[in-house]
Amino acid sequence: MESQIITMLTDLDKEMKSMRSEMNQEISEMNKRFDAIDAKLDSIVEGFGFTTTSSDFDFLLSKVNELEMEVYKLKKKSL
Repeated sequence: MESQIITMLTDLDKEMKSMRSEMNQEISEMNKRFDAIDAKLDSIVEGFGFTTTSSDFDFLLSKVNELEMEVYKLKKKSL
């Protein structure tokens, strides 16, 4: 009886190790795919000339604020 339990536990341990190895391989493959997708997206963004620097965000934010102010002034004049 004891030997059967030990055998079963040993088999379970082997199966778990095998599954863990398979999962690690799948995770590795997924990471490679994500890296490839990320590289493609980066090249698309660069192709359009988009950058993610803070100065670009500051510039866009200032333009949006200017436009909001102009819309406010126009609405105020029309009332």
